[in-house]
Amino acid sequence: IGPNGRLDLSNDAMIIDQNGYAGLVIAGGLMSQSDTSIARFRQFIIGFDDFGEYRMQGGTLEVTDQFDVGANSNMGTDGYGLFLQTGGDVEILPGTPDTDGTLRVGSDSPGANLSEYRLDAGTLQSRSLFINSDGRFTQSAGTTASSGLMAFSGDYVMEGGSLTATSLVLDGGDFLQSAGTLTLNVPLPPFGHYLEIRPGSPYLYNGGSLVNVGYVAVEGTFDHGPGQTHATGGNLIIASGGSYLILELIVEERSGLSFAEYVEGAVFRAAGMSRSTYRYPDASESNWAPLFDEAGSPLPWFRYASTAATGLATSAADL
Repeated sequence: IGPNGRLDLSNDAMIIDQNGYAGLVIAGGLMSQSDTSIARFRQFIIGFDDFGEYRMQGGTLEVTDQFDVGANSNMGTDGYGLFLQTGGDVEILPGTPDTDGTLRVGSDSPGANLSEYRLDAGTLQSRSLFINSDGRFTQSAGTTASSGLMAFSGDYVMEGGSLTATSLVLDGGDFLQSAGTLTLNVPLPPFGHYLEIRPGSPYLYNGGSLVNVGYVAVEGTFDHGPGQTHATGGNLIIASGGSYLILELIVEERSGLSFAEYVEGAVFRAAGMSRSTYRYPDASESNWAPLFDEAGSPLPWFRYASTAATGLATSAADL
């Protein structure tokens, strides 16, 4: 779609890439989508060496390889785009093993204009999400979900809705949260999910909810509490294995007992929890439930350094 060109997709109209090789490029033009219409492409570029705009009010947009909001040729800096979603469903998922399933906002070209994806309603699902230095993602409502890595060297402004991912890395960009819910809740062994805030990458948390049950690595700025941090509302829930390890060492130092011995007497016996322990299972014991992977194959019992964070064995009755 070239300069001054326009394509409107509405009602139950469809644009389908039958062979899985075609793409759509908006270079100077505008495309809109609404109602129950369907658009499906392998590659989708909004703003290639020129400004491009996509307005999505409804329907379904499927991209099986790569979705770029703002792109430039080797010598260009004029490619920038705007994706405005006020409804509908966007799915950017790999169709075959050689496809990507990634949304990229911004071209990362020095001197390029700002590209933006704005989600005001609807859903966005991708395998990965990258916001480059000349990109911005603004979410006021709706649902964003990624099954893989999210990496931001540009800005993510969260004013509402929900964002769910396995891992989030802030690498030069700002994450500004005033409402909504960010959840890292898809555990992948052995490291699980994580939030990594690198130098020069502030996470400014002023409201909403952050739910993370994996690792939090902060080298940049995490503004969420007193002193250097400043929260003005919302809920912050972070479970940190490292913090549990520190508490475990404090218990052992003050009590003179191992953590397992201390909890056995101070907690388990006092609460009548006769089938709970922090001991590592003995091979001769037969009443330990076996572990299995996703395919149903047996797994060994994993043993971690932090007993307090990962070492409890118990029964349903004790819980």
